[in-house]
Amino acid sequence: MKDLSGYNLVKHYIITNFDCFLYIKKEPESDKKELCRGDINLKARNNQYLCCEGNQHIIANKQKMSTWETFSFIAYPNNECALKSYEGFYICADLGSHAEIAANRPKRGEWELFHYIDLGGGYYAFKAANNKYLSFDSKTLQIFATADLIGLSEKFELLHNPVLYDTGNTLKGF
Repeated sequence: MKDLSGYNLVKHYIITNFDCFLYIKKEPESDKKELCRGDINLKARNNQYLCCEGNQHIIANKQKMSTWETFSFIAYPNNECALKSYEGFYICADLGSHAEIAANRPKRGEWELFHYIDLGGGYYAFKAANNKYLSFDSKTLQIFATADLIGLSEKFELLHNPVLYDTGNTLKGF
C-alpha cells in the first residue's frame, strides 16, 4: 500500500531484519452540521421511561423521569440524530451482541447516528445504522435494533426536557 493517509499507525515491529507495521483505518471525519440539541426523555410502549443502566444498556423501566432518564438529543440534517446518555456516552446498537442499545461510545461515528421519523402526536421511531428500527422488548424491558417495520413496540414518546434549542440559542422544533 502506498497511500496510508487514511490509516493510523498502531505498532511497528522489527522481526529478524524485517519491518512490520500494523495500521488501523481512520474513522471518517464527520461533515455533519449540528442543527440543534437539547435534553429529552423517551417513553416506551409500557409507559415507562428509558434509562441508561449501570451496564450501559438502555432499558424502559422507570416510572418517573430524573437525571438517569435524561438523554441529549443532537439533531443533524436529513432527520439524523445522535443520543447521549447523562454520563456523556453516545448510544449505539451493539451489533456484537443481540443488537441491544447501549450508551458506551465516547465518540460519535456513523454507527452512533439514528434516523428519526416523526409519527405525530409526540411519537417517534428511530432507525439504527444496521437499518433496523429501535424496538422495545416487553420481556426484558430492553431496547434492541431489530425491527424491520414500525409497530407499537417501535414507537417512543419524546418529551422535551427542556425544549430544544438550535446552536444560536433560539427555540427550534424538529
